[in-house]
Order: sequence, then structure tokens, then C-alpha cells
Amino acid sequence: MPTMVMKILFLDIDGVLNCTDVVDRKPYNDERVYGLNPDLVNNLKKVVDSTGCRIVVSSSWRHHLDYAPFQPKREWRKVLAEMMGYDASRLFIGSTPSGNTGKRGDEILAWILENKDEHGAYQSVPMRICVVDDEIGDIICNIDRRNVVKTDMRKGLTEEDADRIIEILNG
Repeated sequence: MPTMVMKILFLDIDGVLNCTDVVDRKPYNDERVYGLNPDLVNNLKKVVDSTGCRIVVSSSWRHHLDYAPFQPKREWRKVLAEMMGYDASRLFIGSTPSGNTGKRGDEILAWILENKDEHGAYQSVPMRICVVDDEIGDIICNIDRRNVVKTDMRKGLTEEDADRIIEILNG
């Protein structure tokens, strides 16, 4: 019988699902998703489809249920999940806390420690994590570099990045 593993992707948005090389940020038939690149979202969908992972938002977008840096929008988590064909309430399982240090590695580690029992880590169901971000300097101080995928802020989440995340989460 295969061992159950809780797979968690810590997700940044800027530089991952949008990028600086995309000058024309066309909405995905919905003004609420302005700022999310549909091609990059499809790469994230590939990750979710291939791993069954759940998402914890580590992006600054986590502070706002109805915010994106390009224009206000409602329920961005719901819209992002719908773009991938998922229910947001099942896909997103939380957001990292805002820490005193402002370092994402500290915030991710705090989330893991605060949620390890709820999500089964270190008990009968191990937790496997991957962090995807375009800025990783303050992440790798707490999170093993082998569990971190750095995107290029000019390109966002490429197919190669998605394949690496899948490899990490599927072990």
C-alpha cells in the first residue's frame, strides 16, 4: 500500500504567475484576473494536476483577499483556482503568517510548525514541501535549497520550473 504524503506548494505570485517580460497583461476573460498570466497559470495547473498538492500562499498577495497589485479585484484565489479547474476552498489551505523579521523563510517555517499536526506532518502522514518564488535569498536561510524553485522574474513559472516542482513534490 503506498504511503500517503501531504504535498504542499508555497506559492509566490509576482515573478511566478506574472512577469516583467509580459507587457500586455490581458485578462483571462475576466477583469478580476488582471495580472495573472494564463500561460503561467497553466504551468501551475500542470503542477497541481501531476502532484495533487495543496497551496499555501507566501506571496504579498496573501494579505488581501480581494487585491492584486495591478488593480483591485475580488476573490483572486477563487478566480485563480477556477482558471485551473479547481475549487479554491480545497486547493488553498492557508497563507504564511507575517513575521517580525519579514523573511519568507521564517514565515514558511512558522506555517509548517503551526500546521504540522493539522496536515499530518511528522505523524502518520509526512509532509513534502516545495517553495516557488523569484526571490529566494530570505527563504533558503530556513528551507532546504533542494525544496526551492527559483523562477526568473522576467519569465515567471516556466514549464521547466513546473517539471522541477513536480519532481520535488512527487519525490
